[in-house]
Amino acid sequence: MICQICNINEATVHFTRIINSNKVEMFVCDRCAKENSNIKININQLLSGILGYDSSGIVTKHSKSEACPNCGMTIPEFNTIGKMGCDKCYETFETSVQTLLKRMQGNVNHSGKMPKKLAVRFEFEKEISELKTELRKCIEEEAYERAAELRDQIKEKEKQKGVTQ
Repeated sequence: MICQICNINEATVHFTRIINSNKVEMFVCDRCAKENSNIKININQLLSGILGYDSSGIVTKHSKSEACPNCGMTIPEFNTIGKMGCDKCYETFETSVQTLLKRMQGNVNHSGKMPKKLAVRFEFEKEISELKTELRKCIEEEAYERAAELRDQIKEKEKQKGVTQ
């Protein structure tokens, strides 16, 4: 697809802007995306919107007095700096951080790549968890023969897990 601004280069950037429920899409080349000020994204404005601030800096979701008990950071300070002050900030502003992650990434749980050793261990944990869930269902339904088979499978998986760690 050709750039919609210069009509010369190949479009490599897909830009979508929604204003008053009107969706406008543009396909532009790298050069035009860098030069066009309408396309540049202001990270502070993005974070402000996600964390519940309007453009004037007025808090819409949190009170200004809410601060981290460990370092004293507030949401307005985070909005200005763009970084948390300490590890306790994540607990204090948990709902804001989760909202931010969900809006930016679509989910709050990691679903990407992980190291192979960790992936193997995670897979074992997942399989054991699924077997235990099935075991509970079998016990509730009084399917004791199947429950005994599942119990043995769980023990075997746990032995394998112990060997691979």
